[in-house]
Amino acid sequence: MGLGLLKLIPNGLFLEKYRVVDVLPNLLGKEGYRVIWEKLLKAKFGPFVNRVNMAWFWSRVAKRTQGLGYFEGGFGGLVEKMVEYMEKKGGEVLLKTRVGKIETVEMDPRIREDDKVGGIIVDGERFDAVVMTIPAPVTQKLVSGIDFPKIDYLWGQTLVLELSKKLIQGYWLNILEDNWPFLVVVEHTNMIDKKYYGGSVLVYLGNYLPKDDEQLKMTKEELLKLYAPFLKRINHGFKKNQVKGSYLFRAPFAQPVFPVNYSSRLPRMRTSIAGVYLANMSMVYPFDRGTNYAVKMGNEVARAVIEDMKNR
Repeated sequence: MGLGLLKLIPNGLFLEKYRVVDVLPNLLGKEGYRVIWEKLLKAKFGPFVNRVNMAWFWSRVAKRTQGLGYFEGGFGGLVEKMVEYMEKKGGEVLLKTRVGKIETVEMDPRIREDDKVGGIIVDGERFDAVVMTIPAPVTQKLVSGIDFPKIDYLWGQTLVLELSKKLIQGYWLNILEDNWPFLVVVEHTNMIDKKYYGGSVLVYLGNYLPKDDEQLKMTKEELLKLYAPFLKRINHGFKKNQVKGSYLFRAPFAQPVFPVNYSSRLPRMRTSIAGVYLANMSMVYPFDRGTNYAVKMGNEVARAVIEDMKNR
């Protein structure tokens, strides 16, 4: 009933003044909270669990459906199509290009006074506008004068296993056990046929970790050694020789930790620097990361850039 109530609320932003750890035991029942939700929250947020606000939890429940979508060819295929479209329109995509500094024309002493028409300088090259989609802490290092609220972030870590045999029956398995080294098991080929992956079974072992966690220092071989006994507890038939390959992915700033009343500090897409725009996953609040929110934000910031360019 408690979860059903959350799904009926059209906009739960007003819940941000409460902490999840204070509301959920009363809303869902103390036993249900202790057995399920407390363990999931602690596994996900670790040392930051007491800071998460209730609007974030509302968004996770309110927007959940049984429908799942997947791009044919994966996100790599989507990115390739986007690049192809941009290049057809005359755009240029630069890969493996490090950005060191972003400043306005007025800040660059190399540009003559009579040539300061406006624009943004990125490592010496002028642009009409710059949209920054990188995490907030990195943005602040590149552009002086842009302030993001100081919040905590968790690393995202995924060990992908290419297996010769199935591991679980379903698609997604949350772990509710204490002292378990990973948070979730996703058998991708239980949703997308393994024929698209050379006949192999693909399993994701996911984690959110604070930046000082020991796992972030481990190699994929060390992680597999750590995880193997637990995989065997999930499926007693699991053997390490079933692992045909393994792939390790890590990303800092993967999960923002939204504290109470975060909306009052949420930065705007249009910054105080004309021509510089922000659009990243800490700004889809109160919602969590997701492709649909990224597309929505991408459309919004594109409209803002076009509108401002027309009004110059």
